[in-house]
Amino acid sequence: MPYAEHVRMTAIGAFGSGLAEYEQFAWTLSLAPSSLGGFSSAGARELMDDTAADVGAFHASGISLPGSVRLKEVKFALIGPDGTYVEDAYIVPQPRSGSGQEAAQFPPQVALAISLQTERRGASGRGRFYIPAPLTTVSNTTGQMGTPQQENVLAAAVTMINAVNNAPNLDVNGPRFQVVVASSKGFLSPVTAVRVGKALDTIRSRRRSIPEAYLAAQIAQ
Repeated sequence: MPYAEHVRMTAIGAFGSGLAEYEQFAWTLSLAPSSLGGFSSAGARELMDDTAADVGAFHASGISLPGSVRLKEVKFALIGPDGTYVEDAYIVPQPRSGSGQEAAQFPPQVALAISLQTERRGASGRGRFYIPAPLTTVSNTTGQMGTPQQENVLAAAVTMINAVNNAPNLDVNGPRFQVVVASSKGFLSPVTAVRVGKALDTIRSRRRSIPEAYLAAQIAQ
């Protein structure tokens, strides 16, 4: 079954201070537009600019990402029934650094899942995205991060999704986005709840650019 037409928003960034990038990250949301009239329209671009700013605010918020975890841009792509781009993507530069103080930092392949829930039952009604792991302590008895950090991430994610849905400061009659879970079965299910766990996750694709540098030593015979 084909996809329902929707917009795929991708937040793209990198690990590293200054120009010294050593790894990349990306996460996505699916958005149902009320009407766009093509990405070239002024209303559509204003909406995407506003949404990119919401994502930037989330990146620099209470999720406490390290300052060296930097959002670079937010990309919007109109996805057709075959799951591919309908037209060229619209890219909004959004340079934002994490707000956390530099400290012992997890490697880039460690991430934190933010799960999206809808009223649709089954896998077609669930989604998730993975943020770079925030600066947090992990219990040496449970292996979990603390409840205060969990609450901060949850609150920040809810704030971002509400902001995307509300499209503040835009014309009341203009186009709107709604955060949805897009299924290949043709469903666009509005997100009704967000869930954040305490166990950190692993994204192997975020550990593919760091070069290895071995040391070796001879064993006495």
